Amino acid sequence: MLLADLGAEVIKIERPPKGDTARDWPYFGPSVFLALNRNKKSLALDLTTESGRDVLERLVRKADIIVENFAPGVAEKLGVGYKDVRHLNSGIIYCSISGYGKSNPYSELPAWDPVIQALSGLMSVTGEKSGRPVRIGVSVVDMGAGLFGALGILSTLLAQRNGRRKRRGTFLDISLFDSATVWMAFWTVYYSLFQKLPERSGSAWPAFCPYQAFKARDGFVFIGASNEEYWQKLCRVLGVEHLLRDDRFLTNQLRLAHSEELVSILEKTTTRLSSKNLVSSLRAERVPCSPVNDISSLINDEGLRSRQMIEKTAWNMSNFLSIANPLKPSKLGIATTRAPPRLGQDSFRVLRWLGYTKPESEKILSRN
Repeated sequence: MLLADLGAEVIKIERPPKGDTARDWPYFGPSVFLALNRNKKSLALDLTTESGRDVLERLVRKADIIVENFAPGVAEKLGVGYKDVRHLNSGIIYCSISGYGKSNPYSELPAWDPVIQALSGLMSVTGEKSGRPVRIGVSVVDMGAGLFGALGILSTLLAQRNGRRKRRGTFLDISLFDSATVWMAFWTVYYSLFQKLPERSGSAWPAFCPYQAFKARDGFVFIGASNEEYWQKLCRVLGVEHLLRDDRFLTNQLRLAHSEELVSILEKTTTRLSSKNLVSSLRAERVPCSPVNDISSLINDEGLRSRQMIEKTAWNMSNFLSIANPLKPSKLGIATTRAPPRLGQDSFRVLRWLGYTKPESEKILSRN
């Protein structure tokens, strides 16, 4: 979708009659599909049929890039593995996104986002200190792998354009596992230097205190007093200046050592204040803070809307809201104009573009 936002013509191949399973997931309905498929075209195609494979062969010959995330071995079985594709198009950029990568001893194992969160160590550092490991509330591994895939594709295209690389076949082996471990980068260095396992700390952070979500009268507010200036301002805003003279809290290191006591004291004040008033007072003193928004608050946030990050899109006689591309493609002369496609919405036009006659296209569609 990122490439489509930036002007690439993206043709999504979906197997009829149901297409992408994300079109109707348990609990989510079409939410996931609608969030991740704007500006794409949908080609309904059964790759197990002779006509489906013929269409795919024509597509491969005309394409610049192929992205696939089949289960292990499926692409090769269907005849659309990298070696098969490169035989048809020697200049193809082939991006394969899989759970563990092609050269991993785990490569044949199934992988879901939370499985990789667990394996990568992300779960081990997420959650409350005394609680169980927690799954991050969004599919950060899936989306991270997609970002690295898009970056790899764009880097290859740039190298070709600048003459640093001839237009020849390029295989990008993107792994969810590899991508997830990137988020563990500084913890890896920390462990290698000090031989200490990081601990879960909820919304807090082991380097600073107070630096976490605090309960307000009607919700939670994250406050980040990461230096002495912010600490002093925080105490003044909350009217607890006496804490500045308390021997337990004179330095950041002492505050960390007595963090539970300090949080308990501060929350006696924060719980009497509304989130709005608490945030307003802290922001007036330039203390880093934020309400802990839910989705309802987020989509109505004036800062987010000022950045045109909320889009309204017509869909099935209704509208839905989604998050826009933060790259602001409109400033590049590209507009987000196309809603996520219906299954097979563009099949006929794609077939005609590939050179099939109208009767041939209709015949292929009748079989797909």
